[in-house]
Amino acid sequence: MYETAPQNATMYPIKTKYTVCEETSGEYDHLMNYEQKRVCFKDSFGDWNCPATGNFLYLKRIKVPKDQK
Repeated sequence: MYETAPQNATMYPIKTKYTVCEETSGEYDHLMNYEQKRVCFKDSFGDWNCPATGNFLYLKRIKVPKDQK
């Protein structure tokens, strides 16, 4: 399923949330919240690897005045 996962590796499904600030040329910037599903496992070197398993899910967008960042 994942090229970097060793055979018989335990998979840990997680959801991550991201907040992204998008600068605009107007009076407001936008803070956007996203969620993404990932599956984490330890690779053959013992390092954690969490490749994305799907697209971002858009949660919400907030207008923020530039002087309140």
